[in-house]
Amino acid sequence: MKLRLLVLLAIFCLANLGFAYTWGETAMVVPAIQIVDNEIILGPGGMMDDPQPDTIFYDNNLPTTLLNGPNTIWADVKFTAPVDFTFNSVYLLPLNQNSNQTNNLTIVITSDNAGLPVSPALQVITVTAPIPPYPQWIDRNLTPPLTFTAGQNFHVMYNCPMGIYPSGIGWWPFFDNANTANRSRYASQPTSTAWTNMSGDLMIRAGGVLEGGFIDLATTSVYNTAGDFFFMPNQHVTFKSGVSNLGLSDADTYVFTWEVKNAAGTTVWTDAKILTGLASGASATLTADSTWTPTAEGVFTVTGTADHPDDADPSNDTNYLEQNIIIIDAGGTWLSYEDGGAGTSFNFGAADGVGNSFDTPDYPVKIDSIGFNINSGADVAVKIYENDGAGMSPGTELWTANSTLISGWNYFTPHIDVFSSFTVAVIPNAQISILMDETQPIAGSNTGMPVVTWSQAAGAWEDFERGDIMIRAFITESAAVPPEPVFACSDSSIDFGEVAIGYPQTVELWIYNQGGVQDLVLNTMLLYSPIAYTLQGFTAGTHIEAGDSTSVTVTFNPPAAQVYNNQLAIMHNAATIPFIIPVTGTGSLGVDNNSAKLLTFKLGQNEPNPFNPTTTIDYTVPSDSHVELVVFNTLGNEVARLVDGYATAGQHSAVFNGSALSSGVYFYRLTAGNSVEMKKMVLMK
Repeated sequence: MKLRLLVLLAIFCLANLGFAYTWGETAMVVPAIQIVDNEIILGPGGMMDDPQPDTIFYDNNLPTTLLNGPNTIWADVKFTAPVDFTFNSVYLLPLNQNSNQTNNLTIVITSDNAGLPVSPALQVITVTAPIPPYPQWIDRNLTPPLTFTAGQNFHVMYNCPMGIYPSGIGWWPFFDNANTANRSRYASQPTSTAWTNMSGDLMIRAGGVLEGGFIDLATTSVYNTAGDFFFMPNQHVTFKSGVSNLGLSDADTYVFTWEVKNAAGTTVWTDAKILTGLASGASATLTADSTWTPTAEGVFTVTGTADHPDDADPSNDTNYLEQNIIIIDAGGTWLSYEDGGAGTSFNFGAADGVGNSFDTPDYPVKIDSIGFNINSGADVAVKIYENDGAGMSPGTELWTANSTLISGWNYFTPHIDVFSSFTVAVIPNAQISILMDETQPIAGSNTGMPVVTWSQAAGAWEDFERGDIMIRAFITESAAVPPEPVFACSDSSIDFGEVAIGYPQTVELWIYNQGGVQDLVLNTMLLYSPIAYTLQGFTAGTHIEAGDSTSVTVTFNPPAAQVYNNQLAIMHNAATIPFIIPVTGTGSLGVDNNSAKLLTFKLGQNEPNPFNPTTTIDYTVPSDSHVELVVFNTLGNEVARLVDGYATAGQHSAVFNGSALSSGVYFYRLTAGNSVEMKKMVLMK
């Protein structure tokens, strides 16, 4: 995670203990650390007198938080030997910033126990003061070395005679804000009589020799190829995962399984694959063989699990990802990144602000409610920003509220509309930023997914465990119309089918402006190839007022018997990229050289449908004949006669205007010779 450098370190007290965590980075001189497989090499300057070939540790090498207070603190880490382990050296990273010249550190090694650091101790080591007044690794050898069998637990702990940070004279242990199965804990003397688990891993390491090889598969991430947290039903989702072998032996054959469960814990999809070989220290990226196609709304948990029968540490075999499936029509849905993790608490300064970015569907939605979880009461400003969805800082403020919050979940009801015009692409992206001087739970990390968290203090996007800040947004479909122009087209593709040479066919294409105020401007419309196709009725720079529409005609006149594939590009002011319509058709010589026999009697469905107030009806007649196209109401009364006369063989269209009629269902009937067909349409005002 990226950490912020604060001018003043924020300090908050642990309940009734008089100790404090300190959030932020100090002026540190930390030796470079190179980790290769399970080996650790520290430098420069030989900071360790005898580096061990194998070192067991659980921290993430980010010593950025201090444990401090007025009393002596015991800092403890529980270790588990993956195989038989010879323990030779203890490594510690404390801080002696103000040069505690007199108080020594005492290191105690015990077997697995739940009590305070008392006898029986397996070994006690004294670290004599002074040492340099900055963070550095301390290395002390065990005399004699201790041996632990595979799976055996043991503890390494040391005491710190302390003063209050930053001016006190004392020693302070570092930890890293990670959370590895509650392996780290602290106890104070004389005020505390029991251990307290920590939400981080202390910088304590056990160096020695692993006596024999072992396999340790770890799933490092679970993610989807689209990089999306939210999907619509019936979208195809492909999952990938990272897996590493942290052991000292090669894994021959192993199984990797993806599994999707719904909120009730029922498995709705699974995919497993057998893989051959993962060398010690090697990593691989895996892709599921099948895709998951969600069909229901809800929050689903996706797990990826690496399985080997000889795996030494099953605790890191599984990683997970939360996927939200959205059906707005079902009454709305919550957007969130919560994954069920316990979370890690961070302290943000008064000028800070953190928030999550939520991708909403590609149609207008309303943010009805937002909620967020804090650890204790605070006065905060809650704000919603528009955002471009490309990792930029939030822009225009859309809504704000100031309130005194309580510990736990707090909710607001902004009831604001969000439109697709807020983004460069079509999909809107609503950014919720919370400004507060309080602790905020954050859940687990997923390195395969995008960064979705924004920090006002940094003024940019930050990788706070890939988001997962406990913020929710409840959205429903909005009936509001955005002021900006919204482009819509009656057809996404045009297929003329088989057309006889010498008998050109036409299709009328309708373009709509579904925005609320501004004109939609059609800058350019062009066919990529002029062969067999022509475009009529378009003028560059055509303006379409809000709520209005226009149409153009595409004609297919094949000069030869072959397939003609083309594309129609429409460039307009509501998007930066053109709208592309595939166009295809096949020229034919016909049957017995009589191309007219290819034509059949056909009545098309009106477009658009429902309509207000106009709609277009396409129809085809196979031969020259008298044609009638009549519109009726549900009582059978004729309300309009669109066509009544002679028509040539081929495709035709007629426009029906229902402005003088009331909303409702109407029928239209086509008669040509002995052929009759009727269809239904809906007028909606």
